[in-house]
Amino acid sequence: MTSIPLVPDAPTRRPLALGRWSEIPDRTPVGAMCEGIDLVVVRRGDDHSVLYGRCLHRGALLADGTVEGDNLLCGLHGWDYRIDTGVSAYNNAEVLAKFDSWIDGDTLYVDAADVARFAERHPQPYDPGPLRVWLTVVVSGQAACSAGVVWGSKVSSYSTGVSRPRARWRRRRL
Repeated sequence: MTSIPLVPDAPTRRPLALGRWSEIPDRTPVGAMCEGIDLVVVRRGDDHSVLYGRCLHRGALLADGTVEGDNLLCGLHGWDYRIDTGVSAYNNAEVLAKFDSWIDGDTLYVDAADVARFAERHPQPYDPGPLRVWLTVVVSGQAACSAGVVWGSKVSSYSTGVSRPRARWRRRRL
């Protein structure tokens, strides 16, 4: 009789590029999203962690937090989590999920299948529904910003001028 393992020996990875490794700032939390789950990426020199991106204390985005020593601090109430394990010092039972991630060349990847398994076990308490708001700030020699709102199939986006002392917002139709 042959037994079938419950957990496959080599799970199938589904790589999702999170960004260029060389552009991820050191010791600064960076937000990302995969499978509808907020993630936070923290780089420490040549090492990194990709963790669940919401504080387990109050649900704040951890990408809005800071890094102090080996801890990621929530920007809302200062709740802290170890960067390498996701364990909270305030309550060791509170542990952020840590996702399988790797660097290939100059690209940081996360295993989207790993995140999808987390999403199945932990449905998010909110549904962004048809309304999605974003703000993106890109700095690569010059500062640029973009922001927008998606409501259903209508898209309104805005962008600032580049490197102007007084940025003027202008509506851009897509």
